[in-house]
Amino acid sequence: MTSYKLQVKKGFTLIETMVAVSIFTIVMTLGTGAVVNTNATYKRTQALRQALDSMSFAMEDMVRNIRLGSSFYCGQELAGQTTPNTQDCSSGENTTILFDKNDSGILNRYAYTISSTGITKEIYDPNGISGGARSLVPSEIKINTGGLSGFIVVGSPPAPSDKVQPRIIIKISGTASYRNLKSDFNLETTVSPRLIDR
Repeated sequence: MTSYKLQVKKGFTLIETMVAVSIFTIVMTLGTGAVVNTNATYKRTQALRQALDSMSFAMEDMVRNIRLGSSFYCGQELAGQTTPNTQDCSSGENTTILFDKNDSGILNRYAYTISSTGITKEIYDPNGISGGARSLVPSEIKINTGGLSGFIVVGSPPAPSDKVQPRIIIKISGTASYRNLKSDFNLETTVSPRLIDR
């Protein structure tokens, strides 16, 4: 006589399935929240990095043009004059620097101004007419003024024969912000023009 054993395959009960689905739902909800939060933080950080990159670009633009300039002086009121006297600016509170630069045979006057709302660049033609101010940094950049940011010019000759090479120190302090993220920065560099003071 042959005996057969009845084999019963056990599966998941309804309660076990509901518990597993509930745990999976909770884990996925937490995971999705973390991914969304990480993505939002990445976007804010990326925007902040772009603001700081634009600040570096502004500094590079100033350094490149100052390096090729001559006849340095401070003060926006001198910008439209055709032959202002060169002068040192020894205090760090000078927020505007002006200098002459030969652009393809045309002697233009450059003016960089640092204010609490940013940095502007203005180019004057030989007749003292401005081509208009252009902002070099986005609105997310706020500059600290009051001696924390500015230009220092040392060795700008009263006469070209003093044999002292001018040095221009650029100091910029401020905050880059985007939504809830803020990053303070302090930049300082010294530039020596390429033109030899003879």
